[in-house]
Amino acid sequence: MVELGEKPPKMQAWFAPDFDDSSWDRTTVPEWRFKTSRPKTKPRPKRKPKLYGCVLWYRTSFEGKKPPGNKRVFIVFGGVDWRAEVWLNGKKLGSHAGYFEPFRFDVTTLLQEKNTLAVRVCEGTWFEEPAAYWSIFPTPTCPGNKGWIVRDRAKSLKGFCKGDPHTGTGYGIHREVYLETVGAACITDIFARGNPAHGRCTVKVRLDAAQSMPLSVDVSILPENFKGRAYAHAVKHKAGKGAGKISVDVPMPDAKLWSPAAPNLYRCRVALKNEKGQVVDAHDVLFGHRSFGIVSEANPRQGHPPGRMLLNDQPIVLHGSNITGLNALWYWGQTNRIVDILLMLKAAGYNAVRSCQHVQFPEVRQLQDRLGIMSQQDVGSRTPSRGGRSCRVSWFPPRPWPG
Repeated sequence: MVELGEKPPKMQAWFAPDFDDSSWDRTTVPEWRFKTSRPKTKPRPKRKPKLYGCVLWYRTSFEGKKPPGNKRVFIVFGGVDWRAEVWLNGKKLGSHAGYFEPFRFDVTTLLQEKNTLAVRVCEGTWFEEPAAYWSIFPTPTCPGNKGWIVRDRAKSLKGFCKGDPHTGTGYGIHREVYLETVGAACITDIFARGNPAHGRCTVKVRLDAAQSMPLSVDVSILPENFKGRAYAHAVKHKAGKGAGKISVDVPMPDAKLWSPAAPNLYRCRVALKNEKGQVVDAHDVLFGHRSFGIVSEANPRQGHPPGRMLLNDQPIVLHGSNITGLNALWYWGQTNRIVDILLMLKAAGYNAVRSCQHVQFPEVRQLQDRLGIMSQQDVGSRTPSRGGRSCRVSWFPPRPWPG
């Protein structure tokens, strides 16, 4: 570790397969780390965002082989905070910024019997991370300028640092990392949004194809937690090579609406079929058939004044609370605690949660959907942007950002 103000170590080829990492610390992923060290300068005024960052390296080895036929292999990251740069066997695969999105890389042609994966994780405003209100987990307490949150609650320190609690942040590979073998075409993401006013649901599908090919995109929308009607729609799609997307409108007449009092959910299932009608990939997501909007001069609604909130075109008053710790409870495997909190909110007459300073994990949002609690997500910033496998890990703060 090198503190800010000291001369950084000479950059080494930490991504190279033959790099000696025997002196690095051992860890497992998923993991999340907390950094409390600050620049050795004058005391900062309260709520002044930090303007620095750090770099964390992960390395691990695994066995593998190229898949047979036209199958492909992707390496999938469930989430990394904040910016991840990924190398496999000495070749850079690419980068991704933002802790709340999964991402993947095609590694089909790079897989060997023995593989070396290296990940460079950068966090802080020097790497364009928002300067405040972005912590994934609660800010730990800092007795003696030390603090941490880990999966083992007995070893975790929880609370707030002295000063501004909103400037603390976590970093690391905090979600699962795995290899996924797929066929000639695969689904990488699905987003379903109901449109009750027009009696339909718009399903946006991101997909990836090994080559240009004709596909049938079959969408089924099935009742998840109630007895009701199912819907289906299929469209033909000419997929191009690589990443692509398609939007499908599914008619949903007489669909049951989601509301806090009646949290009806649908399961949207998408299947990709080849010319022979064979399923090459399938995936599904949960969603509530609903709409939400705020009346304004730019978005007027007859009979409603500006500022009124509408759920399914009906006025609604939000009764809720700021909550920052639900992701942490899920991370610790305490799903029952999340359910307890949401049920207490329901008992208090609340219908919403503002997930301040972070974006909630999909698993947390799904629990809220099931229990009838609306979720408002935000990752704010006070300053403009400046520009479980076993593995070994080492980190140090970076050079000042040029310019």
